[in-house]
Amino acid sequence: HDPADGWTAGLELPESVVVFSDTTVERYEVVRDGRALCAVYGRSFPSRQVTENFARRFRRLPEDPVAVAVLHANVGHKEGWDDYAPCSVEDLRAAGMDYWALGHIHLPGRISSNPVAVYSGSTQGLDPTEDGARGCFVVEIDGDGVREEFVETAAVLWQRLEVDAADLESLEQVRAAIVECCETIRSNAAGRPAVVRLDLVGASPAHADLARPGVAGDLLADLREEQLVFESWIWIDRIRDRTRPAVDLDELLAEEGLVGDIARRAASLIEDPEASAALLEEILAPVLAQLVERPDVADSATRIVERARDRCLDQLTRETT
Repeated sequence: HDPADGWTAGLELPESVVVFSDTTVERYEVVRDGRALCAVYGRSFPSRQVTENFARRFRRLPEDPVAVAVLHANVGHKEGWDDYAPCSVEDLRAAGMDYWALGHIHLPGRISSNPVAVYSGSTQGLDPTEDGARGCFVVEIDGDGVREEFVETAAVLWQRLEVDAADLESLEQVRAAIVECCETIRSNAAGRPAVVRLDLVGASPAHADLARPGVAGDLLADLREEQLVFESWIWIDRIRDRTRPAVDLDELLAEEGLVGDIARRAASLIEDPEASAALLEEILAPVLAQLVERPDVADSATRIVERARDRCLDQLTRETT
């Protein structure tokens, strides 16, 4: 996906690197000891934003002993990913290739068996969204077909996990649960270090303590120092308090007075995401008007209403108990 009009186009690459044309599909023969082992087909991007279906221009030559295609594309219009060079599995099949080595989607896995088409994903998780196994595929092609084996290559793992704090009554218990979570991560990491983001969730008796100013930050600093001393270290990048008061919302909904009014108002907004988004837009209008890039508040409106409800109920129920 390094486009021909990008800054990387000026880099001097080793002679062993083949850069495909950005105007047409090119065929490159892999030759060993005078014998053609396979043909690799590919095409580069002329610019970063490509909406043309490149796959339709790939066609295998009849004399190829093995044909492999390399393409950066969104096959099947996968949601959550830019629709670069969009195409379908049927487009891949029509090209007659033995194997499609695909780029763009950073999740490893086979997306088609006929033809065999595989996203290798990223060899190293690049950010917190790229958690889980990362690596490459070793592919064997012979008369019996195509077989791919995933090989992990990441030197550092990203992990995003939730810690259920519903039954935790104290900060000490919360700390112990996080330590246990880190031990599980370490045991599954096969000797590799990990960068971890944790969310504390659930209606928890420890919520009031976690909500006190500075508590979450102190907890993070303490655990971060402790988890770095191991040979397979863990860097706790973030601990987010997503707990809520250990109260019965159904009971609060039936209450008279301010507490019940807040619970009922929040419930009506949560049931109506459009209303939540409209309220948030109204409240944040002065701030949003000053931003160059306006965020889409609709995606997080319901969660923000839930957090606001929990903060209010936490304060009010603590003052009345």
